[in-house]
Amino acid sequence: MTSLAGLALFALSYLSAFFTDAPQRPLPHYPEGTPEHAAVEIPASLGLGSFLITSLILALPLAYLVVRWRLPYGAATGYAIALAALAVVLMDFQRGYVLAATATAGLAVDLFLAWASRGKLARRAQTIVAAGLLPLIAWTAQLALAAAVETVAWPAELVSGVILLSAVVTAVAAGFIAAPITQTVPAR
Repeated sequence: MTSLAGLALFALSYLSAFFTDAPQRPLPHYPEGTPEHAAVEIPASLGLGSFLITSLILALPLAYLVVRWRLPYGAATGYAIALAALAVVLMDFQRGYVLAATATAGLAVDLFLAWASRGKLARRAQTIVAAGLLPLIAWTAQLALAAAVETVAWPAELVSGVILLSAVVTAVAAGFIAAPITQTVPAR
């Protein structure tokens, strides 16, 4: 599963949140409908899209694994580190903080799954929460570290919107993966 997700990340690397410089671009305010407004808004929209696509590539294979099997502790962390390491290698080892941010998210998912497996939390709920938690923590940590190491010029509203939207979209998509399979009986 990790190799398939890695292949998807490689094929869509031009849309990867690991590679985008959109958060570093300032968003000055221009009147709606002017060419300047479009020139500023398009990179921000592409940045949002890159976070959403990367979130789906990161979280949905993991969601599939969570719904099908009880993962051993450390599996989500290893999965997240492997995918982030591939991205860091493709970036010529620039933005190493991406690896730390994604590893933190994987560890959080592992801790959640360990806690949830001891209780009576349904597998579907575990899948949905794990899929939403991975981008929530990964992008929060990545953007916080980017602000410390480089800069983040996006306003706080856009940063928090990207993080929350990524988490919600992946959680909803994981809900479809974890949906119970129903069989229809043909009418007689």
